[in-house]
Amino acid sequence: MENMALLNIKRFALFFVFICCVACNIVTEEGVEIEIITPPANDCVQIKFGDWVSVLYNMTKSCGKPLESTYNIGSKNKTVPQEYYFGVDSRNGVVIGLAGACKGERRKLLIPSPLMSRDPEIAGDTLIYDAIVADHVVAEDKHRLREFWSMDWNTDQYIDLEEIDMALSREGFLENILQDNSGIENMSDMIIGVFDKDGDEALDRDEFFEMHRNINISKPEEEPPTTVKEPESKRRRRKRDEL
Repeated sequence: MENMALLNIKRFALFFVFICCVACNIVTEEGVEIEIITPPANDCVQIKFGDWVSVLYNMTKSCGKPLESTYNIGSKNKTVPQEYYFGVDSRNGVVIGLAGACKGERRKLLIPSPLMSRDPEIAGDTLIYDAIVADHVVAEDKHRLREFWSMDWNTDQYIDLEEIDMALSREGFLENILQDNSGIENMSDMIIGVFDKDGDEALDRDEFFEMHRNINISKPEEEPPTTVKEPESKRRRRKRDEL
């Protein structure tokens, strides 16, 4: 009998610990209930205002009726993440609920409908937003991200030798700066040799960002047009006409 009582106490203790752990993963911010399903890494970089994010999500009504999704889109059932600059256009329930999340983190949000839309179809309902942060770039690197996109001609998320050559020929000033600073003629091979850390003969986004940080690239300012001095005779005629 004592053993059975002790076993029941252990079971109750484990259940209590489980309930506490679940409760610890649920918080409420500005009316949005936030449950962390997959926690982030300890050293993660949190999302903040102005960062670029890529999010996969399902959004449903409280009854389970689908509203929006990034999954199974079109006839080919593609997965197309939603990409945007975080919190720039509006501050809604999603922005409130995903603030401070990290790449790879999954959160389930319970969002009161007024924080999302005034659509009569969802008025008074609570929306369920189940999301995974698929990708994240801090606001300070947005200009590097745009340059990476502009060089990634085939959109495979890598910058290869051919794409580097194309970028250098397109921006002649860049090739001149790099050659003047290094004295090396074949800049494409040099860039790959120095910054391609995994040896795949191309730069992924992190490697490209590292290259950009280490090479001081700034487009030279155009010289202002030369001011032509007005001839003295023309100046006198103009002054006379103004009188």
